[in-house]
Amino acid sequence: MEHLANRETIVLLEQWAIWAKQNKGLNINWQSVSATAGPQESDHRDTTISDDLALIIDGLMGKLIKRNPKLGNVLYWYYLSEGNASKVARVMGLNRKEIASIARSGEVWFDLALEVILGEGA
Repeated sequence: MEHLANRETIVLLEQWAIWAKQNKGLNINWQSVSATAGPQESDHRDTTISDDLALIIDGLMGKLIKRNPKLGNVLYWYYLSEGNASKVARVMGLNRKEIASIARSGEVWFDLALEVILGEGA
């Protein structure tokens, strides 16, 4: 049976991506890829994620990228590109289906990691 990420985790990752684009270079846990992602349009959308939770997610993203670079980088770019699998496929040299599948796996990893850190039903 396949585990699917909680919708709340997906929303947190979406909110983290907005936060990361707005707070380039703020990360203290790892060299945030948002600081090295190159020129991006500013994201002026409101985000509902707290800095504390965003930093937890940012730190987890760094750990995932270190442990499994392909999984972490696909998930990172997937969310920074607002779910644009075609754009990520071009950057990563993979096809869209691979990107979508890898992103789903990364969401599940995050879902489980956040559950451990924040408690049941996080």
